Amino acid sequence: MIQMAKQYGRQSPTTPFLMVRCSAPATWCFFSGTNNYVWESFNNPTDTILPTQVMGLGGMLFSRLTQNNYSRGRFELHFSNEDVKLYLVSRPDDHYYRFEMFNATNASESASYQLVFNESAYINIVKRNGETVPLPLISWRQSTFAPNSNNYYRATLDFDGVFRQYAYPRMRSLIDGDDQSWSVVRYLPDNICNAFPDQYGGSGACGFNSYCRAKGGTPSCECPPGYTLMDPNNKFGGCKLEFPQGCGVLDDELKDPMESYDLANISGLNWPYGNYEVL
Repeated sequence: MIQMAKQYGRQSPTTPFLMVRCSAPATWCFFSGTNNYVWESFNNPTDTILPTQVMGLGGMLFSRLTQNNYSRGRFELHFSNEDVKLYLVSRPDDHYYRFEMFNATNASESASYQLVFNESAYINIVKRNGETVPLPLISWRQSTFAPNSNNYYRATLDFDGVFRQYAYPRMRSLIDGDDQSWSVVRYLPDNICNAFPDQYGGSGACGFNSYCRAKGGTPSCECPPGYTLMDPNNKFGGCKLEFPQGCGVLDDELKDPMESYDLANISGLNWPYGNYEVL
């Protein structure tokens, strides 16, 4: 039983809410004290969807801010009548992943489309006529996905912008001693560091003034020499200068700029539109 006892710092009449498990598996519902339906967890996903969960047109997921900070993060997944796409919140008109498969001609046709995470652990788009279209295997890394009834599954838009599908063993294997923990079975995009087009601009996967390397689909964010993290607790929040920026004039003495700055060679990086073409 949950009661709302205060409002704006003042005592207010208590309003009891009863939280109970609904008929659908793993679904929780709120009912008011008068037994009116108020809220259901499956209808309000945040960063995760589960088997049997359905997302209607306009549905979305949003990442958390960091691994341990559940505030709203930098990435979103949107399902519309035209596509499924992933993008940065700061760049809603640009996407770093998109699956386009339909373009409904009227609102009644659009309203029937659904994104379904079915009981077999496949994520599909269901059309009005009942046709089922899976998210293409080519989009997923580790596309040889074979669901196992001995596992639990979930799909999460993680804080680093990667959409991952996870499995968790229902029972620990007594034969091989497998640990009971969530493991990644597939993910998209393949390499989020390279997923942003050159003309995209913006902060990319790692934030401004930083660079990104991916290993196994997981981005690692680093600061260039002379830069440090904006937030020491968030490697995905971008970097800042750790030295004062000037034009060679320090303490009223004119210095040769070549003595004030160093050029560092970092292999494997790309600076789109180099030579300051798009500042």
